[in-house]
Amino acid sequence: MPLRMLTGYGRHLIADRIGLSDIPEERAILVDGRDLDPPEAEFLRTARIRQRTVDDLDDLPDGPLYLHLDCDVVDPSDLPGLLFPAPGGPSLRTVSGAIRGIVDTGRVAAFGLACTWHNDHGAAARMRPLVDSV
Repeated sequence: MPLRMLTGYGRHLIADRIGLSDIPEERAILVDGRDLDPPEAEFLRTARIRQRTVDDLDDLPDGPLYLHLDCDVVDPSDLPGLLFPAPGGPSLRTVSGAIRGIVDTGRVAAFGLACTWHNDHGAAARMRPLVDSV
């Protein structure tokens, strides 16, 4: 999970080699994260990362935030070609609105987007407006 690495896991693999600092877990917001592998779910149970559903992105900590979105949160009918589709998620419009609401607080210091999809299914074009607005 890229978010886990950004908060210090496996520093010797990348961060130490290029001089990156860890993002403090309490500053990291994971937008939803509905389709987690067992090790990811276990990590999040004990981490100080705030995992919030798209409908529950209120009550965030004061100060700068790192905002992380895995695209498989979006319902695959709205984002075609995902490598790991998870049906039943919120629409791209709903996710974009939630992200925009947090960005508009002015406290987002960095935004991470984890996207894995098949080429030529249109997912990149559908994500572009969200990326461009952040």
